[in-house]
Amino acid sequence: MALSKEEKRAIIEGLINNHSTLCPDLFDKNNLLLPHVKSKIDDIVAFIKNGALRSFSEIKIIDISLNGSLCSYVYGSESDIDLFIVVDDIVPNDKWLTEKILNGINSHLFMLTSKPELYGHPVDFGVLHYQNKRVNDFNSYSVLNNCWKKEPVRQEFDFDVDELYQKYKDYSQELHKFVASLNKINDAFLMADSCEKLGQYLQNLRNKAFEAKENSDKHEYSLDYVLYRLLKKFGAYGHFLEYIKVSAKNNMRRGE
Repeated sequence: MALSKEEKRAIIEGLINNHSTLCPDLFDKNNLLLPHVKSKIDDIVAFIKNGALRSFSEIKIIDISLNGSLCSYVYGSESDIDLFIVVDDIVPNDKWLTEKILNGINSHLFMLTSKPELYGHPVDFGVLHYQNKRVNDFNSYSVLNNCWKKEPVRQEFDFDVDELYQKYKDYSQELHKFVASLNKINDAFLMADSCEKLGQYLQNLRNKAFEAKENSDKHEYSLDYVLYRLLKKFGAYGHFLEYIKVSAKNNMRRGE
């Protein structure tokens, strides 16, 4: 069911709720991880090590990195947590093969039907090579060393709810115009080249958003990053990813 204007505005208001302190569910008054939270994270890491990583007993864990909107001043009751186990080469001096193995491990973790929570906040987790760019994301806390790698900085947004709602409408319309321009089969399914173009378009939106978060002075307060988050919150990003998958399956059937 499509969201109404009022529902979208409510989501926007929650998304740009700018707190004066970090999330008290996770951090103390000195912005350090609460001991009982660290204990819960240690349990999740042990679960991953004893499950997905059990075949790699000699693997060297370099860090355990906590990321996500809960590691910022812009968080809500439904905010999730990104938890990464950062590892050294699985295959010595072979980053390519290490990444290939880690992709398989993360695919397995992604398929798990039961995901852990921390005090009501869902936890997305994975295993990353220490050279992976995501390891250096802004707002990153080292659980292993109990300190910030990149401590969040509280800023102000350059827009209010009404301005952001209008900017999102323009942002969304550009995406829909692009999809409308793609070659389709019977005005329904995307052709193979169109699937590739739409996939690249979505990836470019994601890249632009995270480059803004990582490299701009505004970080998570930047317009590009917030618009991308709304695209996911409102379901449009997932909708078009599914459209690519359905179209690709249709193209495979037509080729048989």
